[in-house]
Amino acid sequence: MRYFFSFSLRTIICASMLFVFLFLQVDVIAQSEDPESMFNEANLAYKEGRFGDAVIKYEDMIDNGYISADIYYNLGNAYYRLDNLGYAILNFERSVKLNPSREDAKHNLALAKAKTIDNIEPVPGFFLSEIISMFIGSQDSEFWSWSTITLLWLTFCLLALFILGRSPSIRRLGLLSGMIFLVMSVFSLLAAWNTDYSENLRTDAIVMSSTAYVRSEPNDASPELFVLHEGTKAEIINLEGNYFFITLADGNKGWIEQTDIERI
Repeated sequence: MRYFFSFSLRTIICASMLFVFLFLQVDVIAQSEDPESMFNEANLAYKEGRFGDAVIKYEDMIDNGYISADIYYNLGNAYYRLDNLGYAILNFERSVKLNPSREDAKHNLALAKAKTIDNIEPVPGFFLSEIISMFIGSQDSEFWSWSTITLLWLTFCLLALFILGRSPSIRRLGLLSGMIFLVMSVFSLLAAWNTDYSENLRTDAIVMSSTAYVRSEPNDASPELFVLHEGTKAEIINLEGNYFFITLADGNKGWIEQTDIERI
């Protein structure tokens, strides 16, 4: 009897472990669908005009951790075809954020923004700082990181030429060129830090509601300052309760409900 009980217990334990193992294997197989095939299925749905299906498939990829500028760009196009400006702009912005040099995403982002209701005129800044910001923002952090490494190697080579050069003219050339490349490498390093900080900082957001009220204080009873509409971009400054304190490119500020806005 004791042997039978022991045998039955071992059988139950082994069967349970086998069941758990098979269950986990099925789950892994279900989740391990090739991202390329998922992307192709989403693209096919888009080409066939099934934009709603395409949105679901692209969103599934993102939910499963497959994130890229291409996916966000195609998702933005699908939302644009569905006349969902908020999500179209949101995903075009995310695509540009991941790949600042992507011109097709910038072009479609501009087309989508042209359809928004709010006309936000940015406060003009110092022209030189704006030029530098545009130049730095034209590439991502990876580009600037590799540029820094390349420029530093060139700097070391030129300084070695200064140290080891035999003629005064070669040494002078090595020193002068080395100093120039050193300054360029420092600039590239600062650009890499700035772009990496911007890529990981999620303060920019898009208004998703058709009508969103911006208030003077973070509560429903406070006066309305102005109204924003779907697709408008804002910067999140602070959070209090269910409200974000935001600022617009034209300098206007106020509190908006979290449900009316989504981070890029």
